[in-house]
Amino acid sequence: MQMDTGKAYKATLDKSARWGVKYGTYSFFFILVASTLPFFIGTGKYAWCLGLAYIFFLSIAVYIYYLVYNIKEYILYEYSLVIKRPIANCDKKIILSDIEKAERFPFEQFKASRRISNISIFGYFGDYYHPAIGYYKMYATNLNNLIIITLKNSKNVVVSPDDISLLEALKK
Repeated sequence: MQMDTGKAYKATLDKSARWGVKYGTYSFFFILVASTLPFFIGTGKYAWCLGLAYIFFLSIAVYIYYLVYNIKEYILYEYSLVIKRPIANCDKKIILSDIEKAERFPFEQFKASRRISNISIFGYFGDYYHPAIGYYKMYATNLNNLIIITLKNSKNVVVSPDDISLLEALKK
């Protein structure tokens, strides 16, 4: 049995997302240092150190969460589109037969969207709402080549490959 390798479409971060990764990572390490510093100083008042320990472990959990759900690439197989992430169990799979339509999602139209959940430092992913489109899931790393995929169950998914030819491949 031969396995279909599919066509990979890169997903690189745009300038804003790269800025978020850079300064989000700096902030993360600043929180780590600031929250562990009282343990090394030894002031004798450890009650507030518990709060800092909480911030320390919470910031590690949040950073790992965003690192795991970071989007690496989109792979178009014969029967599905897979949104690849660093851990395979977290990949998102869209069956091509479930796609009703795929079209460009202009940035000007995206600007009217409101984020509902998931603020990410590794791109743009999570739940969004747009007055004309409704709710949609976003799996994007940049805001240049946004493609909105409408599924037959009336759900919308937005992706952003570097190569816009994915749109033509989805329309076939």
